[in-house]
Amino acid sequence: MKTAKTTRVSTNPAASQPRRQRQTKQEFAAQCVHAPLDTTPALIEAVHHEASSEWHLGVTPRELAFARFQHALICLSESFYRNVGRSLAQLVGDSNLNGQDSVLLQVIHSADRPKTITDLQHFSNRTDVANIQYSVRKLERAGLLDRAESAGRSTAYVLTDYGRKIATAYVQARRELLDGFPETDDELLGRLDSAKNLMVILAGLYDHDTREQLTRVSLE
Repeated sequence: MKTAKTTRVSTNPAASQPRRQRQTKQEFAAQCVHAPLDTTPALIEAVHHEASSEWHLGVTPRELAFARFQHALICLSESFYRNVGRSLAQLVGDSNLNGQDSVLLQVIHSADRPKTITDLQHFSNRTDVANIQYSVRKLERAGLLDRAESAGRSTAYVLTDYGRKIATAYVQARRELLDGFPETDDELLGRLDSAKNLMVILAGLYDHDTREQLTRVSLE
């Protein structure tokens, strides 16, 4: 959706740099995703910071590469949850449903077996149990989930018939969206697999460091 252009004074030193230099960076970023130059200029400017500017997270080229990758992950995560949340809300007709709810619905639907709150925690690598429980209650109120019969002490959840219908509609909408990605399957599968492996390694690195922080002395 196009928005009206506004004129404002920029305080960013990079804005005063020659247009040719900024265009070159856009060309490089567009080549990486095989997309037209004018499709995502705002995202390109956000992810690829000007090389001449200083960033406290990227003093060395290695640090800067990690910082740019992490920033891209932040942008991707926000875009993803915003998109899947809007999709679920529109399919159900309930504006209170969000991206976290949508992800949990699909997790419970996976493998066609009941899932407990602990299962949902493990799959999504989350520790905020109260928020997961709140999402599950919202999905129950929307008629998407039901409690499964279980011999154990933990409550497990399954999709209702209506929930399965919504999940199927979402899968179809997702398929149509991803079919528009501007790469051939051979190129795309290799790039996605490499990116996934890198993110798995980084997730393990961060989780391990989080555990080790419990043994470190706090700075005062």
